[in-house]
Amino acid sequence: MNIAFFVDSYVPVASGMVVSVETLRLSLEGMGHNVYVLAPRYRDWNKNEPRICRMSAKFSRSNRLKPIKYPVYSHKREQLAKLNLNIIHCHFEHDTYGYGAKIARTFQIPLFATYYKVFPYEIKHEKGFLGRRHYHSSAKRLIDYSKECDKIIALSTTQRQIMQNFGVITPIEVLPVGIFTKDYSSVPKESLRKQYSIKENRIILYVGSIDNRGNINEILRVFKIINKTMDDIHLLIVGEEGKDINIRQLVAKQSFSDKITFAGAIPKTAINKIYGAADLLIYPKTLDPEPLVILESLAAGTPVVAQTGVGAQDFIVNNQDGLIADDNSEDFADKIMLLLKRERLRLDLSLKARLDAQNYRASKLTGDLLELYESQIG
Repeated sequence: MNIAFFVDSYVPVASGMVVSVETLRLSLEGMGHNVYVLAPRYRDWNKNEPRICRMSAKFSRSNRLKPIKYPVYSHKREQLAKLNLNIIHCHFEHDTYGYGAKIARTFQIPLFATYYKVFPYEIKHEKGFLGRRHYHSSAKRLIDYSKECDKIIALSTTQRQIMQNFGVITPIEVLPVGIFTKDYSSVPKESLRKQYSIKENRIILYVGSIDNRGNINEILRVFKIINKTMDDIHLLIVGEEGKDINIRQLVAKQSFSDKITFAGAIPKTAINKIYGAADLLIYPKTLDPEPLVILESLAAGTPVVAQTGVGAQDFIVNNQDGLIADDNSEDFADKIMLLLKRERLRLDLSLKARLDAQNYRASKLTGDLLELYESQIG
């Protein structure tokens, strides 16, 4: 099968969406299929990549990774015809773009779409108080674009419900993107403590956006509550720091600043080895319909404590492989302290986490996606 992925974000961008697209691409190619990726061209990224087509896109000065204008229909029909495409699958992280849909109409190819954020909530979140107009225009684009698709892939049950509530009537299938579960063998805990000069024995891990979108302020509020009750704890924060918040200055003013370590943006392969060395992963409420870090942590056998949100509660079996907290800092902190204090419970959840992660194997979920492709072609 020949498959075209149209993406509005791709390597070298470090995001859950890019990891997901790469996982799908590698899984499909491992099954013998050809995957062509049509992606934005980024400055200073000139690697020659087989079956990857880099297209010019317009970026804002403040964000060199998020396109504000995507290419129009520019490839020659003869060029595209040679690919003999069977499926076009669009992957959207920032907003909807019509390029893939135009090619699908031209060649009468089935069109799939996956949204890695919950539009238009994400638009409203970015624009803040002035986001009302953007919110409604984004909702209209979501509905209009969905009408052109043969199938929408929702990454979680909650995301499907939200899209249906917005008025999307195109058939929606819930199908998360899988992970390569064998990638999550961890370094020893002592090695992690030595690497980051951590004195405390118990390590709480956060992996994600270090900005207002990643809800980093909630993480700090919760850690402040925990620190008042427990002494032997350390918070390890992994991720790239955003420009909208000076988090290091904020932490430096706190009495517990020596108990927080910023690891910064580190390679994905290194992050994979950190999960299993932590006592637990914490995940605040966000707008991600499929928080990949939750699945990755489970695969490493590390329980997750997450706030109920758009997608977190769809991937944790409460009281079996993790805990789901309410949308408030106090309950979030209580759930975290419960696991830190009850070692036997944490170990039981750890064992179940590894087992449950097998439900999200890339080979299994990619096979399910292929069945959807084939049924639509038929």
